[in-house]
Amino acid sequence: INNNPSLLSLNGINNLMLVKRSLIISNNVSLTSLNSLSKLENVGEIFEIYENSSLTNLAGLESLEVMQGGLKIYDNENLTSLTGLNNLKKLKGLSLSSGKFNSLKELNNLEMIEDELKIVENHFLTSFEGLNNVNFIGGEVFISNNNNITSLLGLNNVVTIGGSFIITENDKLLSVNDFESLINAESIAIGYNNSLK
Repeated sequence: INNNPSLLSLNGINNLMLVKRSLIISNNVSLTSLNSLSKLENVGEIFEIYENSSLTNLAGLESLEVMQGGLKIYDNENLTSLTGLNNLKKLKGLSLSSGKFNSLKELNNLEMIEDELKIVENHFLTSFEGLNNVNFIGGEVFISNNNNITSLLGLNNVVTIGGSFIITENDKLLSVNDFESLINAESIAIGYNNSLK
């Protein structure tokens, strides 16, 4: 569902429950709501939401609980809330970048990420609180260019990271002391965090 400048809603796919492969919603500058996806329970490969400049939240995605695929949300310049992801418990991968949301609290039911976690260039984000129930991330963790993050609190219950753990260019990050639970990681790279002590 791409490049439809006058599209206001997704009415017409109100009964959609499963997408076996990919669902991409992008560059629909007038789209204000995802409420028509209220029955969607699973996307098999990848669900991408990007460059929808009128979208302010993700309300309508509450039926997503266990996703076989990954979720990428990026470059939605007025996305101020992740409301709609409140019931998500498990998914393949999660990538969040270039949004205006200041919290991840809507992800507080998330327990497992089977592949990668990327949180990049979210300059309004002040905390990772909301990821407190995640204890397993199967792939890379990449946290970069989140200018108002001061700690990694919220990721403090992660026990296993199956890939590289990379923390870079988070200018206000003061500490990485919140990883006492971490036992396993493929590799760790921490650099260019100018305030880190």
